[in-house]
Amino acid sequence: MKKFLSLMLVLALVCGMLSFAGCDGDLPTDEEIYPGFTSLPQGEIPNMPEYLEGRQGKGIVYGDYLIFANHTENTLVFQLLSNPMPKGVPVAFDALAKKEENPFFNARIEPFLVDPIASAKNGGVPVILFVGYVDDTSNIMNSIRHYRLLSFNMKTQKTSVLIDHVPDRINHLLCYRDRLYFETSGGDRGSILYSLKSDGSDVQMMENHEKERRHITYAADGRLYYMADNVFLYSCKTDFSDIQAHGEVETGMRLMVHDGYLYFPEKQEAKEFNGTRLTTYHYYRAPLSDPSKKELVLEHIYPAGGPQGTLIPIFKGTDLGLDEKGKKCFRAMYLFDAASGAVKTVYSGERAYSSLIFACTDRVALWDDRSGETDITYLTDFSGKEPVMIVTDIPASSEE
Repeated sequence: MKKFLSLMLVLALVCGMLSFAGCDGDLPTDEEIYPGFTSLPQGEIPNMPEYLEGRQGKGIVYGDYLIFANHTENTLVFQLLSNPMPKGVPVAFDALAKKEENPFFNARIEPFLVDPIASAKNGGVPVILFVGYVDDTSNIMNSIRHYRLLSFNMKTQKTSVLIDHVPDRINHLLCYRDRLYFETSGGDRGSILYSLKSDGSDVQMMENHEKERRHITYAADGRLYYMADNVFLYSCKTDFSDIQAHGEVETGMRLMVHDGYLYFPEKQEAKEFNGTRLTTYHYYRAPLSDPSKKELVLEHIYPAGGPQGTLIPIFKGTDLGLDEKGKKCFRAMYLFDAASGAVKTVYSGERAYSSLIFACTDRVALWDDRSGETDITYLTDFSGKEPVMIVTDIPASSEE
C-alpha cells in the first residue's frame, strides 16, 4: 500500500510540475520525464565548461536542468529551464521515503554538484554529487563522525558511495575534466585536497605537512589553483605534482584563470556614486608567470558572486542608488565574460535590487533580490534581445 501511494504521489507531482503529455493513465516514458537529453550521444556534455564547482549557497545549471536546495525538507529539487515554474520537483521521486530510505538522510545538501561526465553517459540526466556523514557511536564516551562523498543518479534513483571514512568535513566540490576534487577542513591539522575518478576509484591526496588552510579556487589548462591561508596562490598539476607558487593575491576566492592570465579584484578607496559612498573594486588581469604585471579590465565594480566558468557576476558603481527605505542597492546586474571581454546585462530597471548571483551560464542566471523584507529568487533568461525575469519561490541562497 505504501509503495502504491508513493507511486501515485510521484506521478501526480511529476505530471503537475512538467505538464507531461499522456499522464492521464499511462506511465510516463523517460523522454517525458527527462525531455531534451535522452538521445544525447555518450560522452557529450551540453553547454558545460570543463571546470565546475559546488559551494555553499550555489544552485547548479546543467543543460536544461536547474537544481537547487530546499532547506526546509533537507533535499534537492529541480525544474526545467525550458518550462520554469515557481516550484521544483524533488530529485528523489519517492515522496514517502523516510530516514535510511531517503538518499539525503544523514547528508548535507550543500555543497552539491552535477558530475557532467557521468551525467552525459547517463543520457544527459543529472548525476548529483553531495556529502553524507556517518556517526560512529561504538564508543559511548566519544562519538566519531566521518564523511563520505555520495553520488545520486536521477534516472535510476540510486545512490552510490564514491569515497567513505573521510575524517574531516568536506567543504567544497569540484569537477575538472574527468576527475572529481574536494577539500576538507581539518582545523589545526590543516586542509587535505582529494582527487578521484567519477566511479570512486584512483583516490589521490595532497599531503599538508605545513598544516595550511587550503582552498581550491579554480582549474584551467591542466592545473589546479589553490590558496594557502587565504593569502598565497599556488598551482599544481591535476595529480597534485609540480607545485608552483604565484605570490600573494587579494580576495583569492574570487579569482579566475583564463588563457594564461589571472583575473582578480582589488579593493579601492570608497567613492561617491549618485550621492552614496561605496567601497568598490577594480578587476585586473595579469600573466600567471608574473602577477605583478597587472592591467585594468573593469573599474569600480562590486562582485555579485564568485566566478563561474569564464563568467564573473558584477555590479557597477555607477548603478548604485537608494531604495525607498534608504538602503544601498544596485539598479542593474551584469556578467563579464573573460573569454570574449563582453559584459552582458542580467537585469536592469527602475527598481533597485540588492542581489547575489548563485548560478549562471551563458544564457541564464539564478539570483536573489535582497532589497525587501524577505529574499526573492529570480531566474533570468537573457538569451534573447531582452532579459526575461521569472519570479520563483525557491529558498534564497546563503551568503558565500
